[in-house]
Amino acid sequence: MNKKKILYIVNIPEFFLSHRLALAILAKDNGYEVHVATSYSGGIESIDQISSYGFKCHKVFLERGSLGAYSNLKSLYSIYKVIQSLSPDVLHLLTAKCIIYGGVSSKLLNTRRVIHAVTGLGYVFLDSAKLHKNILKKIVLYLYKISIKGSSTVIFQNRDNMKLFLNNKVINKGQESLIYGSGVDPNIYSFSEELPSEVLTVLFPSRLLIDKGLITFLEAAKILRKNIKIKMVLAGDIDEDNPNSISTSELNKWVESNLVEWLGHVEDMPDMLSKSSIVCLPTYYPEGVPKVLIEAASCGRAIITTDTPGCNEIVHNNYNGMLIPIKSPKHLADAITKLSEDSLMRNVFGKNSRDLVLQKFSSDIVNNLTVHLYLG
Repeated sequence: MNKKKILYIVNIPEFFLSHRLALAILAKDNGYEVHVATSYSGGIESIDQISSYGFKCHKVFLERGSLGAYSNLKSLYSIYKVIQSLSPDVLHLLTAKCIIYGGVSSKLLNTRRVIHAVTGLGYVFLDSAKLHKNILKKIVLYLYKISIKGSSTVIFQNRDNMKLFLNNKVINKGQESLIYGSGVDPNIYSFSEELPSEVLTVLFPSRLLIDKGLITFLEAAKILRKNIKIKMVLAGDIDEDNPNSISTSELNKWVESNLVEWLGHVEDMPDMLSKSSIVCLPTYYPEGVPKVLIEAASCGRAIITTDTPGCNEIVHNNYNGMLIPIKSPKHLADAITKLSEDSLMRNVFGKNSRDLVLQKFSSDIVNNLTVHLYLG
């Protein structure tokens, strides 16, 4: 008897490895033959890593940030051909372009079971008064609508995104499934008490993008510069291909002014989180649920983030962290000051963070709920 085939389509292999590897392993353990279609933009190393788990990789054309007609038609065609050649029993689509092109292809090919995973709404949905941005939002929502079959299931990571799709009639009532985030392994991101230290580490763990709240963090560091008991630390890379990335020269100025420390990419995030006292992500990027905040919560850290969709799913104000307005260095500095002066509050918030993860954000919960959807 042939195994059922599941095909994951994702924009870059690194995202699959960081966010969906455990899910694919569980699908394989449940008897599925796992296929992964992705761009080979990150080099062959990531592809080899995916293949090492016994998954079969397929190359598709996906050009990051491209709005050109030729590029997008080429992406649609390459995704169509992979789905056509494999004829999967289950098609799991991740990230916007894959959802749209994979959805259109699945309609044309009459794929039986299709899962659309909305992991966030992306750059187009950043708040903006610009006319062209609002027009783009309407176009993207329309593209989602025409690409999602009425029999498909759409996974949302937060309630706000789900309501947006329902209210705009992008999907029908009953198609939606709310599964919080992409999950973390609480055994890897294990709980630890805050390390005793005279200087508290306040960690910004993210790519160094402006819309992740980087400038807010840096400006808050300027406000807090005279507080010798607080150390502001950046753990993440500059993303030169992203127009919202800070430049190396600009970042170096902040570092040379002794306002922040920059660690670059950190391989061992559980260790880094265990050495931190407070985790900050003052983002305003439209995400599902930021994975790094789930990781921080799993490690038992007090968190400061913005009161935005996704962030306010993993952080409940004054329960396991603080929610602040976007683009407000003063509110961030005030929240850091308050938490830095109250070790008992940090301790309580940290334990509550861990409890939240065990209740609904662990990889076991998230992945088992998702695999259950494959059955239709």
